[in-house]
Amino acid sequence: VHLDLTGRAAAPNALAPKDPARFDPAVLDALPCLTELRVTGAAPWLHAWLADHPLLRGVSWAHPGVTALDLRASHLTWLELTDPDLRAATLPDTLCLLQLRARSAAPLDLTAKDHGSDLALELWTWDTDGLRAVRGINAAQALQVRRFATLDLAAVAPYTRCKELLLSGAPGRLRGAASLSALSALQRLQLRGCVALDAAEMPALSAWANLDAVHARGCHARDVATLEARWGRDPRVHLSAPIDDDEVFATADHPVLRWPDGTRRGVVTRAYTLAAKKLCQRPLTAAVAQKALAS
Repeated sequence: VHLDLTGRAAAPNALAPKDPARFDPAVLDALPCLTELRVTGAAPWLHAWLADHPLLRGVSWAHPGVTALDLRASHLTWLELTDPDLRAATLPDTLCLLQLRARSAAPLDLTAKDHGSDLALELWTWDTDGLRAVRGINAAQALQVRRFATLDLAAVAPYTRCKELLLSGAPGRLRGAASLSALSALQRLQLRGCVALDAAEMPALSAWANLDAVHARGCHARDVATLEARWGRDPRVHLSAPIDDDEVFATADHPVLRWPDGTRRGVVTRAYTLAAKKLCQRPLTAAVAQKALAS
């Protein structure tokens, strides 16, 4: 169920009370098997309601309109939070997956059992500051960083208990690859859409004694060649779909990538990429360029 409490025009398939301040959550009891809830807007009743509904295990909450949340009384196993004003959150001991849309304007202090040792953290951020703003759960066992344009891997190094690391660019660029040697517990490393890797500084595979697999897809062919030379033909390493300079030009660094998620962003991004790929075709004439841009 998606509950829109903003008082504005609701998204399709959302329940949108005309007077959100007077919404009575008791109406949700008509759905006794409800296990997941998406909320947009302020819901001051949600903390107590979650405590009384142990079957509800997943919540996505956007723009709760507060600076601090205490969800210890809930029974959640996964939680997604989106709010640029949120500064602190106390998480339930039952939580397994935390998804955050990070903002770098101010720190987000998180309180979790054993600094989040039972947690998988999935983080959307444009740059390194968004990752550094998240504090208090450096013991997370899994870390995913998505939709970044640039990322300094020194900000990943404090997650020393991390067993699974996924870095998925917008496409994006990584630097400070040597910092990954601090992740001594690492078992799986995945790199997606990383058009620059600082590959020559990537740790030797021996830095990760428990390593099971490394997957790199959509990285620059130059970096792939460097990794092949550095890591040899180790069967744990899988490098696929390398890209060239033209593909980087067509898919990375353009301003549309910073737009909010949504249909319009997807349409414009696809149009931009299509035109850019046409511009990469040889030979390029003024007529070809004008046709590509017009289409």
